[in-house]
Amino acid sequence: MTTLQRLAITAFCLVCCRSNLARSDPDVSGVNYICNPDTYSDDSLYAFNVEEALYAIPYNTATQGFNYYTVSSNDLAKCYAHGACNGEISYNDCYICLETAVYQIMNQYCPLRIGGHLQLVDCRIRYENYPFKE
Repeated sequence: MTTLQRLAITAFCLVCCRSNLARSDPDVSGVNYICNPDTYSDDSLYAFNVEEALYAIPYNTATQGFNYYTVSSNDLAKCYAHGACNGEISYNDCYICLETAVYQIMNQYCPLRIGGHLQLVDCRIRYENYPFKE
């Protein structure tokens, strides 16, 4: 095999490995969830802080080792959040899974709850009004 053939095969493999054909979508099937029974008002400072904390989770978790903790920046009515992904999925799949989890926990599973935890097959997310470690 010539050097030119080897380069062509290597280039082909790199293109295929980076294409969408070589990737699979993250498994965003719901495994379980739990919500704090207490609620907050959608126009409260805590509502703003929940959004701030949860919206930071997908990108930061995907780019910082698939395990990320954050806290809202406002000192009043703090929201603490954590995101984690299956270590065997790609950066993009981690991001997509957590984007899905944020949407689902805020709109479907735990809307206006002061805390919640959602476990999907490839990622999980949690937020609370108190500090925690998982």
